[in-house]
Amino acid sequence: VDADAHISVTHDDVLIDRTLAVQTDRPVTELRVTLPAGEEFLSTTSKAGPAMDWKRSGQVIEYRWAQALDVGKPASLTLATRKRLTTTSAANALTIESLTIPEAKKLAGYVALDFDPTWRVSVQTASGLEDRDARTTPVKGKMAWFALRSFKVEFDVHRREPVFDADITAYALPRAKTVEIEGEVVLTVSDAPLRQLKLTFDKTSAPLVRFTSPLVGEQQLDAATGVWSLTLRKESLGRVPLRFRLSLP
Repeated sequence: VDADAHISVTHDDVLIDRTLAVQTDRPVTELRVTLPAGEEFLSTTSKAGPAMDWKRSGQVIEYRWAQALDVGKPASLTLATRKRLTTTSAANALTIESLTIPEAKKLAGYVALDFDPTWRVSVQTASGLEDRDARTTPVKGKMAWFALRSFKVEFDVHRREPVFDADITAYALPRAKTVEIEGEVVLTVSDAPLRQLKLTFDKTSAPLVRFTSPLVGEQQLDAATGVWSLTLRKESLGRVPLRFRLSLP
């Protein structure tokens, strides 16, 4: 069995997409696959070969083909699982292991670890794996290995802190009894998405500020300090314009 694995760190979890190519030198109609402990089953599908049926009990998946596989009739299937991240504010220690297939005489394949720039990833151990150039392997990622049999890769993932610049523009319009001020804080966010931020105003004028940008989901004022705490409707990268207005007596 050739077993390739693509490991991808997403916002809330780690997705493991495996492709199994089943080849045999004798007629085979069934195959038993055991998932590593801690992996949550998502889906499995047939990519090539005779019609296939499967059933799952816990971590064990049993595949059955309508016609026997042999040298001239290999089969290919996909298997998707995941591991949940326990937190996005601190480091997560994760372990990904190979499948267990007792009937397989050979269990080899490429393993790739992929993540976007918002994550900081540090591989602690890579047992049973040989380093490969991720630019040339059939399974793509930031890091890649080749497994000759069983393997285990242990790594830590930590969400990077957002970095942003702020450009502030404001215009004042004198009225008969008030001064109307309309302004905009334009953030340029990089490294990681931004969801929450704080803006400090003069304690006297802070209660008069109103944020009118549709990007703001929640806003709360600490009147004692003049600090507005803003929560955006969604995590944002790049340009984030936040409009505000206030009337000064």
